[in-house]
Amino acid sequence: MKKTNIKLSSLCFFIMMFILQCSKVNGHNHNSINSAKRLMTEYSQSNSPEQIHLSLGSQSHSIVVMWSTKLEEECFIEYGNGPENLKSVTATMAQLTVDNEQASQYLHRAELLDLKPVVADMGTLTKSLQFMVHEALNGLYEVVFHVGDIAYNLNTEGGSIGDHFMRRVSKFTSSIPYMTTPGDHERAHSFYHYRYRFSMPNAPWPMSEDSLWYSLNIGYTHFISINTEYFYLQSAYKQLQIDWLKKDLTEANKLRDSVPWIIVMAHKPLYCTKSEMEQECQEENSYLRDSLEDLFFEHGVDLIISGHKHCYERSWPMYMSRAFQLNYINPLAPIYIVIGAMGYEYMADKQKSSPFWLAFAMSDTEKELFARLNVVNKTHLVWSVHASMTNEDVDDVQVIQTKHGSFGKPGAKALEKMKPRTGGSRNLPPEPFHFVDATNIDYQYRPFILSATVFTISFVLFLFLRHSKVRKVLRL
Repeated sequence: MKKTNIKLSSLCFFIMMFILQCSKVNGHNHNSINSAKRLMTEYSQSNSPEQIHLSLGSQSHSIVVMWSTKLEEECFIEYGNGPENLKSVTATMAQLTVDNEQASQYLHRAELLDLKPVVADMGTLTKSLQFMVHEALNGLYEVVFHVGDIAYNLNTEGGSIGDHFMRRVSKFTSSIPYMTTPGDHERAHSFYHYRYRFSMPNAPWPMSEDSLWYSLNIGYTHFISINTEYFYLQSAYKQLQIDWLKKDLTEANKLRDSVPWIIVMAHKPLYCTKSEMEQECQEENSYLRDSLEDLFFEHGVDLIISGHKHCYERSWPMYMSRAFQLNYINPLAPIYIVIGAMGYEYMADKQKSSPFWLAFAMSDTEKELFARLNVVNKTHLVWSVHASMTNEDVDDVQVIQTKHGSFGKPGAKALEKMKPRTGGSRNLPPEPFHFVDATNIDYQYRPFILSATVFTISFVLFLFLRHSKVRKVLRL
């Protein structure tokens, strides 16, 4: 499973307490906490609420709580900043029907509104569950993003694997918002388990197939989550999602004075290096790049964070397979990151290439990695990667952007327009030349070396022919 943790030093919002109560659907009236507690004692522990997890709601000051029960139950939540000041909300219920009788269950969803904003500083996400729970309970998270491939798989063994996973992660997802992005391992049965088990902003619940994408603002950052699977399916949802994305990016750019950063979460990456496991992102003609790269460039998307490929890769600011610069000071193009080195039984994709646009990469079957994103302010963010078991620093980079906005008009002429902004072509990196899957760095430099060789020979010949004795011998 690929997880990406977001560390933010800006707003979060929470409640002092919430009480979740369920009872059999029998017409009982629950007007007080005490009566609800008495009703709870009537039912066995085996039917108590489980798999509790939070996500951010449709409004700026709301949180969604989801959980499951084995039996059909009427559930409600009382919440507030103290036991004497509680609000009550009744949960919506849906039945998850699967072939495995033991995994059949009722799912519940309640949205808590008008929560009070607070300031929070964030921390790390690791595969070590005890470490993760410890940090969650100490308030070191603001939000966790899980960028696809959840549980391997939610629907496996009739949903039992999904249940086991949700029980385990509930140790921290019951305390902090857990935001998800669908991947290829959620695609089974039209994303059935994903649509029922999770609730994301601005979508009905259970989520419909035409609402598996969303966006939200957290502090200085506009986050966008898209469903990359629709770009590989012959479905009307592909164009529907693209139309939504264009509109969302247009609106987000109108707010960049207050929310300057734009970050996209997408399970499958647009760019990746060649590896032992063949991936579509390695191809010169990529479905995702054809559909999305121009949009990201034109609307000034700062980061695209992906999983899927079982390794870690960070690009230079790039467009059309070209690195536009070799630093992160006022990037002239989006930055692409693959953080998939945390997951399925230490499975890793060994890299076979090192294209010029690749700034840093790591693939280790014995080392799983987690990422931390610290949005410091409107102009600075820090991206760091660590080993999950030891917290060892693996990668650390600061991005400084004082000119948020469009990177320019997309197309083949974009590179030419970059030359005046970078002080001329001499300050641009050498052409990375479309060979994304080059087997070694020498191959990528071949056109550059050839040009330099031709120039050198021509220059030497020019000097040689200028010499008077040479000209006399040659009778020039």
